Amino acid sequence: MILVDPEHQWIVDSHSWRESNHGYAVRTASVNGKRSFQLRLHREVWKAVHGKYPKLDIDHINENKLDNRTENLRLASRSLNVTNSSRRRKASAFPRGVVRTTEGRFKAQVMRRGKNYNLGHFQTVSEAAAAYQNAKEVIIEFEALLSAG
Repeated sequence: MILVDPEHQWIVDSHSWRESNHGYAVRTASVNGKRSFQLRLHREVWKAVHGKYPKLDIDHINENKLDNRTENLRLASRSLNVTNSSRRRKASAFPRGVVRTTEGRFKAQVMRRGKNYNLGHFQTVSEAAAAYQNAKEVIIEFEALLSAG
């Protein structure tokens, strides 16, 4: 279900939107009836609020790509946007960033810019998952500060 602020409902109502294979609300547009391309709703909402399309990525804070309310959209560098994404991945018995060690403990790890960072070894899955989530939140806050400044 597509979510927008009431003041932006006209954007949704004035076109036919669908969910893309990547989970975004999109519509097809064309130039002079020739070349067609996809417009993403979150970019249209951003333009309605700020008067122009941004140069940076637009991040969906709650990771729901159909939630295009202004409170859920923020500018982000590509690396921040990727950090906050829920990429498809192999099914795992453990939460993202947690693996079981050969000793039976649980290791938390986070990858940034192609490098894996060990966050420590823990007795329980929940402790390791909490360490990963904590690190992810710190990274997101730090990179948001960098892209804002």
